[in-house]
Amino acid sequence: MKKLTIGLIGNPNSGKTTLFNQLTGARQRVGNWAGVTVERKEGHFATTDHQVTLVDLPGTYSLTTISSQTSLDEQIACHYILSGDADLLINVVDASNLERNLYLTLQLLELGIPCIVALNMLDIAEKQQIRIDIDALSARLGCPVVPLVSTRARGIEALKLAIDRYKEKTTLSSWSIMPSRCCRKRTPSPTRWLKICRSNSAAGLACRCWKAISTAAPMRVMPRKISMHLSHA
Repeated sequence: MKKLTIGLIGNPNSGKTTLFNQLTGARQRVGNWAGVTVERKEGHFATTDHQVTLVDLPGTYSLTTISSQTSLDEQIACHYILSGDADLLINVVDASNLERNLYLTLQLLELGIPCIVALNMLDIAEKQQIRIDIDALSARLGCPVVPLVSTRARGIEALKLAIDRYKEKTTLSSWSIMPSRCCRKRTPSPTRWLKICRSNSAAGLACRCWKAISTAAPMRVMPRKISMHLSHA
């Protein structure tokens, strides 16, 4: 079996730790990140084709800044991602708070690291009468989106299947949603990502994407509608 290192990242309270426990069970090792007292959790599990080492990254809302004022959790998550130690990222997204969660998702995809979106807490979203077009979201992000309810172990096998099928590159190369000053010329990651981080427009773009794919009305969301929202960014 092939060995694979996966970073598990998401906003605080997105169900990330619950998913980590569902995947790894008792096969966990707890320590500290180098030089700090922040807990580092690492676990192992197997898919059909891979032996996976799963690293549970600290919860963070964004990767936009690295400074003395940035939270230690955010610094650790950002440094790990930029280190290249992970072959793949699983971004745990709270389906009931897409507007906030997609901000981090867009930043991760801009870095050009293979990514799977684990759309968690769908049961809570359903109680709030939020309907999400999974296929449309996956098409617009350009990466797999796996619906989950981690507290009930729903979607775990589908997530493992997505891991086995992941592609080497899952970037936003086909999108045209970034500020024009950042996308006139495609520049290598993370240079382009750093340019985008200087712009405050990213939050608004995530908001537009969220409005296009989620609604309290019955689910009838088409990719064309999403494209219209994004093209007017």
